[in-house]
Amino acid sequence: MAALAPGRQLGQRFTLIRPLGEGGMSVVWLVEDHELEERVVVKLVPSTAPPEWMDLLRRECRNARRLVHPNIVRVYDLHQEGSHRFISMAHVEGDDIGQLRGHRLEKILATVMPVADALDYAHRQGVVHRDLKSSNVLLDANGEPRIVDFGIAGLLGAAADNRLPGEEHEPTTSDDVYGFGALLYELLSDHDQPLPECLTSLLSTLMSKDGSNRLPNMGAVKDAIRDAQRGLDIQPVARRPLKKAVPVAPPPRVPRGEGIHSEMPGPMAARPLESSTSGVGWLTVAAFAFLIGAAAAVFFLLPRWAPRPAAITAATEEPPSSSMAFPTQSTTSLEQQAELKTLAEDRREDALALRDALEGKLASQWGGAAYRSATAAIAVGERELQERDYEGAAEAYETALADLREVEAQGEVVLRGALADGAQALESGDATAAVTAFELAGSIDPGNAQATTGISRARVLNELVGLLAEGADYERRGDLPHARESYRKAVSLDGYSQRARLALARAEGNLTEVAFRTAMSRGLEALNREDYLAARGLFEEAAKIKPGDSQVLGGIAQADEGIRLQTIASHRENALRLEGEEHWHEAAKEYEAVLKLDATIRFAREGKARSDERAALADRIGYHIAHPERLSDDNVLAAAAALLEDAERIQAAGPQLQSQRAELTDLVRRASTAVPVLLESDNQTDVVVHQIGTLGRFVRHTLELRPGTYTVVGSRPGYRDVRVSLRVEAGKQPEPLVVRCEEEI
Repeated sequence: MAALAPGRQLGQRFTLIRPLGEGGMSVVWLVEDHELEERVVVKLVPSTAPPEWMDLLRRECRNARRLVHPNIVRVYDLHQEGSHRFISMAHVEGDDIGQLRGHRLEKILATVMPVADALDYAHRQGVVHRDLKSSNVLLDANGEPRIVDFGIAGLLGAAADNRLPGEEHEPTTSDDVYGFGALLYELLSDHDQPLPECLTSLLSTLMSKDGSNRLPNMGAVKDAIRDAQRGLDIQPVARRPLKKAVPVAPPPRVPRGEGIHSEMPGPMAARPLESSTSGVGWLTVAAFAFLIGAAAAVFFLLPRWAPRPAAITAATEEPPSSSMAFPTQSTTSLEQQAELKTLAEDRREDALALRDALEGKLASQWGGAAYRSATAAIAVGERELQERDYEGAAEAYETALADLREVEAQGEVVLRGALADGAQALESGDATAAVTAFELAGSIDPGNAQATTGISRARVLNELVGLLAEGADYERRGDLPHARESYRKAVSLDGYSQRARLALARAEGNLTEVAFRTAMSRGLEALNREDYLAARGLFEEAAKIKPGDSQVLGGIAQADEGIRLQTIASHRENALRLEGEEHWHEAAKEYEAVLKLDATIRFAREGKARSDERAALADRIGYHIAHPERLSDDNVLAAAAALLEDAERIQAAGPQLQSQRAELTDLVRRASTAVPVLLESDNQTDVVVHQIGTLGRFVRHTLELRPGTYTVVGSRPGYRDVRVSLRVEAGKQPEPLVVRCEEEI
């Protein structure tokens, strides 16, 4: 971290301004974020840090980014620039909440309520802070609290392997309930008077050692604070009594009839004096005489070392104007003289502090007559203070303060003028004038982002001008890619330069136009050689450059029409080939594809009808061939014969159809030729042949049957029927079939 210094860059985005603090594993810096155009805070770990530190930083970023709440400092991102690893977060300008110690109870409770709400929100997002303390709660310019530092935050329900090293238990909301109680105790501990019962009870509950006795969550804590606030309305707490002051310190100067407000923090805050009911005794007189003597003895030494009230200028009155009336020297007592000396020294301190602050802003260069008048008045005050003319010194310092405040107000006008002069110098290319103007603006307002950015821009202005000239030269020669590269470098060098941004936009626009014309030209060439797919791709590239352009849309339409016609021709060619191969179903699909593109195409309609008809014929013939036993049925045999007649009428029959016709013709012939079948019985059994009829009783009987399967049934009174299956095959005489009923019932 030794290399970190104000003005150093962290990558292109961040510029270090000043360190804000340092912890055990990280340092915190205020930086300028050029991307967000605002000041942010970064928390960096050393490049030599062990991996565990980086894991903690990554964990802090991950947990904190879950949270978006007005009272939680926003964490933006995790970064790595070279060897530097850090997280960035919003910047809060202000001290921590510890400054509220000693304030009114109502003020403290009103301020911690948003803290409780922020913790309640974090818990609902699954995050427990676990390190709540005054230094981790900042007060912004409006006095609103903002929680920071989620470095050891935990997740509700986190598994053991996701906890920090050494963690003994799972993070719970009770951790933050206790931390909140400890924070509230710290803020209330500076009150000397006992706290109201509602607050002591609340603190006892929040900080119970047994977590089960604490309030269950921050929502309940918020309700308890509201109850306490209502309790304070009926239980006003007595203010702290004034702590004992140094007896010989000169009293603060207060207008007649007004007391000093008792709300000032710190042990020396003034309180209204209570009147005594015992009268003035001899001890009082003796003490007063002693004080008069002591005042005379230490008049010129005491004001230099005796403690003064800590916040006397913070009382309700405004600093006296330069026209205030001072007691005349001739009528002042020793006590009044001491008061005037203290007042003169206070005014001197204020005047010198304001003068030094303005000098740090180079007010001697722009403050004019008012600043010269102020310095002259300070010189007068110094001389009169040395001569112990405290009334004159106070008046001189008051005059100086009035002039210095006028200069301070004038600084805003000078600041705006310096910023305008710097911007004009940047546009005109005058780096020296720009640096001078922005440095003046930066001295007036050290935190001014425009001045800081302006100085950075001015320091690279000459290089920027060179890059712009280089890019313009490339443009004149028609070398647009190199021109764009030069302009990109210029924008990278100074992203605020309007000239650089406009030049880059112009170069990129020209390159875009060239790319568009090239894509269109190549697309038209592809159309001419009937490479319609390539043409469409090129026109689509042009469409990305100029969406909706009429030339692009026309080119795409021509390419699509060419693709459609080529697709139709391809399907037709395939269909004719498949017809020749007698693959009728596949041919029909090709014709169907054409009809989906254009249902009006005649060859496709006719081809599909022809292919469907031939496919159906081939399927029917094939079915009869695959099931010859069905031909024993007269109807089926007749249908097969009719189908053969249809097939015979097709003159341009291919080899497949011819083969099918021949095979089916043979099957029909054989199915039509009867085969002699011999049946034997006992002349007592009645025989019936299904599909033929009743044969009666016989000893031997011969039938002429066509090929097929027949069922023969025999019956005889008093005997069980017999049933026999007879299979007759074409051209083959079966063995004699015996049919007798022989099993008595």
